[in-house]
Amino acid sequence: MMKISGRMAISGSDALSLTVEEGLTIRSLRLKFAEALQSEKRRMTTLCLMKDGQLLADALSLKAAGLSDGCNVELLQTAGMESILTASNDCVARIFSLETGQCIELQGHFAQVYTCILSPDQRHVVTASEDGSARIWEFLQGSVVEKHLLNHGSEVYSAVFSHSGNFVVTASQDHSAAIWQVDTGERLWEFVHRGEVYLATFSCDDQLVLTASEDGTARLISSDDGINCHTLDGHSGRAVNRAEFSPDGKLIVTASTDAKGCIWERHSGARTHVLQGCPSDVKHASFSADSRQVFLTHATGVVEVFCAQTGSCQWLLSDHVEPVYLAASCPTGRLVALGSEDARATVWDLTSGRKLWTLAEHTDAVTWISWNPADDGTLVTASWDGTVKLWSAESGECLDTFEDHAGPVIYSEFGTLHL
Repeated sequence: MMKISGRMAISGSDALSLTVEEGLTIRSLRLKFAEALQSEKRRMTTLCLMKDGQLLADALSLKAAGLSDGCNVELLQTAGMESILTASNDCVARIFSLETGQCIELQGHFAQVYTCILSPDQRHVVTASEDGSARIWEFLQGSVVEKHLLNHGSEVYSAVFSHSGNFVVTASQDHSAAIWQVDTGERLWEFVHRGEVYLATFSCDDQLVLTASEDGTARLISSDDGINCHTLDGHSGRAVNRAEFSPDGKLIVTASTDAKGCIWERHSGARTHVLQGCPSDVKHASFSADSRQVFLTHATGVVEVFCAQTGSCQWLLSDHVEPVYLAASCPTGRLVALGSEDARATVWDLTSGRKLWTLAEHTDAVTWISWNPADDGTLVTASWDGTVKLWSAESGECLDTFEDHAGPVIYSEFGTLHL
């Protein structure tokens, strides 16, 4: 056991001392300080720990963070509530506080919820559902209320905010993508494909909307008026199940059931590379956070890592025995996490192609993975087993489990809420 004292970083007041086990992580210590402060009726939102002016990462052990018996840490209260947002097939989206575990339920959908995404200003959430609607929710006086109902003629597969936070774009089974105004809920325009639209997303400058469709094309559409700027047609008419902008905004990757991915220039719409190796359906395609690499996940369980500039294959990540649903890069682009139908997630080092950790505490398929945007230290996984788990990327240890769902969890992400 060891004794650690904490004092508020700004005021220097509220000294607290805790006796804790040496094997704890910084996150566990942070939660213990937060619990002690809350028990004394001090209103806390999110508490961070600092030592010698440096923020201590959640995933570190006390020893790795340089803490020893009798040491002091600074306690810093931040403005928002650090949270995990989830979407489930039990018709409910949820927001879990990482500080307290408290759950806020967003009830209103009457079929499974596919996504639950926080706005850039951290004051709204948009959900997309099988019930044919997307809903915009607003944080008001400590609670979450439904602000607008965005109706489509059929399932809404995705709904995301523009980077300005002023608009939402939706993608639907009714063959359309549509842009909506957040303040009023008004539909500004819609673009109709010849098949279902699986997703729609904004470019980093909000000038374009990118769609992926069952009709075998991805489209670049003007966000101002809904006019088609470029048709990305390179998958032999097979359904395009994924399309994504690179983080730097210069490139696009598309993936299809034709067993290949394609890289395109954003400004010209020209195809620069065809990514093809494994002869199986591509389940997901994404860029690394630094835009240098592209990941293709396959139905066979193999993941290919390509150079975005040359189109050459750099690594073949082959540890899973069932389809890999997605690959998610950490914020620095140093690591990638894979989620698979085999109930496991794995974390890989992209400089060596070596597997670092197997995250194996789920009992059913891992459907989604999100990294903490603040660092490479933690990530969350969502699963068909009805749970969301928080993991340390430094040790592979499961730090917490969120179990309030009454059915499979389809989506999860980190967020900081201003309630």
